[in-house]
Amino acid sequence: MVPLTVVHENGHPDCALLIAADGSSRISAVHELLDYQPSRIAYEWGADDRKFRGEISRWARLVRKQGWPGLTEDERSKVRALSVPARVVVGFRPDTRTGQMFHTAVRNFIGLTHIRPPRPYGPAVEKRGEGGRRPRQPR
Repeated sequence: MVPLTVVHENGHPDCALLIAADGSSRISAVHELLDYQPSRIAYEWGADDRKFRGEISRWARLVRKQGWPGLTEDERSKVRALSVPARVVVGFRPDTRTGQMFHTAVRNFIGLTHIRPPRPYGPAVEKRGEGGRRPRQPR
């Protein structure tokens, strides 16, 4: 997730958001599952914290009232979707030696942590280190 400020030329107040830098389909799926319009989240709930907290409270009250076993599978799916794991990028300093741009760094990070599992080291780096120990393998 990265911060984004939407600046309007028509005088509408600016809108600060956290967005998925990779255009995450998970966030779009959550919006669709909960039947939330992104503009409502950005402009209504972003401008009025009480509305946002009220929506979360509505779901919390339902869970308290009915208990988890008392919810329908559709309601359970929606409650689970209220929380999405994310990493928030608060700054970026490009490596001047590589000239890597932000979008490339994001793509590489996602590839390292989400798409491709780490590969074992090759035989060239599997020499025994100090004290006869092998270097740690990636997990």
